[in-house]
Amino acid sequence: MATQRRKLAADTSDSPSLMRRVLYFLVFALVILAIVGITAYAVWNDVNAQYNAPRHEAKAVADGVSLDRFVTFEEDNVFPMAMSAAPDGGFYLSRFGDGTLYKVDAVGALTKWASPGPVGAMQLAPDGSLYAIRYSEASHNAVGNLYHLIADGKVEAMPALPSASGLPLFSQLAVDPAGNVYITDPTGGQIVVYRAGAATSEILWAAANVNNKRPQVAGLAYDPVEKGLLVSDVDNGSIYRVGLDGKGDSLLYRQTGLDVRVISVDAEGNIFLLAWEGDGGILYLYRKDGTLQKIADQFRSPSALVLREDKAYVVNSDAPGMLKSNGLLQPRSKPPFTVDVIDVKAVLGK
Repeated sequence: MATQRRKLAADTSDSPSLMRRVLYFLVFALVILAIVGITAYAVWNDVNAQYNAPRHEAKAVADGVSLDRFVTFEEDNVFPMAMSAAPDGGFYLSRFGDGTLYKVDAVGALTKWASPGPVGAMQLAPDGSLYAIRYSEASHNAVGNLYHLIADGKVEAMPALPSASGLPLFSQLAVDPAGNVYITDPTGGQIVVYRAGAATSEILWAAANVNNKRPQVAGLAYDPVEKGLLVSDVDNGSIYRVGLDGKGDSLLYRQTGLDVRVISVDAEGNIFLLAWEGDGGILYLYRKDGTLQKIADQFRSPSALVLREDKAYVVNSDAPGMLKSNGLLQPRSKPPFTVDVIDVKAVLGK
């Protein structure tokens, strides 16, 4: 009997213990779900805050430098993207959002010139025509190819890349005095050249891996003083000099995290860089002593830079506003869209 009572006592004590374990499990599961939910909500808020932070204006930071608006678009979903000098002393400016190309005079007045479709980068050629990367759609994941725009706005397709693949947004162009056209292929980590009069394109130069990172070249410019190219690798913060024959490359500058998207060189060989930083952008001058001087910051995903008469014209693409809402990410366009002009005489010692 004593043995049976002990067993009964054990049996009656097991039932509450099992119930407690079930309750503990349920409470623990609810706590985990609550933590996951709160974390997901915080991440959602943080991601959207980054893309939907209050719109900010670019500002000059170097002594003696002034910054003003040059062009303003009040409409929604405009996304100005490319800008190039024009033969008459003005500029060409693309509105990626609606595929329109404008002529801009010296005071920022606009005249519609052509409707070639979304243009992401363009450069003036020695004969006065334009080379431009035209994209399949006004989207952040659009695919582009090189086109030739002649004086009346007619568009002619150029030969395909050696890889036969399209170009992602923010590929850049450069043209030398002989009319050779150079283009960065970020996906392949290389520069492609279209030789004047040639029927096909060819790979000019490929960036080397640094710290086992696949190169992603972006910014590109022709240097009229050194008679070569400057190209940036955004994955490892590098800027290289490359000969027009694709040989004799050398490292000009490297800084971890430096995301240089646009390079421009003036007639005197002064090198200006546009780097992205978060949802903003910074204009730098590369000094002869190998250092960078910050000239202005708080640009909004800057995508083009034109130098003329000691002034730097910076296009704010506001590109994150092109991203599609997908539940987690809900970006929005933030007009007005602007092109800024910065007087850089002071940093050039003039």
